[in-house]
Amino acid sequence: MVFGYAYPAYECFKAVEKNKPDIEQLLFWCQYWGRLMLYNVLLRPYAAKHEKEIDLNLLKLRIKAREIGLLLWEKAAIYGQTRFFEILQYVSSHSASLPQSDQQQQEATEEAINGRSYSKNFLVIFANKI
Repeated sequence: MVFGYAYPAYECFKAVEKNKPDIEQLLFWCQYWGRLMLYNVLLRPYAAKHEKEIDLNLLKLRIKAREIGLLLWEKAAIYGQTRFFEILQYVSSHSASLPQSDQQQQEATEEAINGRSYSKNFLVIFANKI
C-alpha cells in the first residue's frame, strides 16, 4: 500500500517542484493523485521537509534490494550446480555398473582407433573409464 500511494505521490512532488517539469512525467506520476488539495495540504509540506531523508531511504532500499537479489541469484546458482553434479554422479555410477565384456570393450577400442563409429565408441570407452 505504501508503494501504491506514497511512492507515486512522492514522484509527483519531485516532478512538480523541479524548475522545468516534464509534462508527461508530471502527468504520469500525478494521475494517482487527482485532487490538488491532497497534494498541497498533505504531500507537499511533508515531502519538502523530508526530501533528503526520503531520497536517502529510497537509495538504501534500492541497494538492499540489489543485495538481496544477488544473494538469491547466488543461492540459486549453487543449488543448480549441486543438482547438476548429483545428476552427473548418478549417471556415471549407473553407467559404470552396466555389464560389458572385455571382448566388447576391446572391439570398441579397436573400432575407435580405426576410425569406425568414432563418436559411439568414444562414448562407450568414456563411460567405462568413469
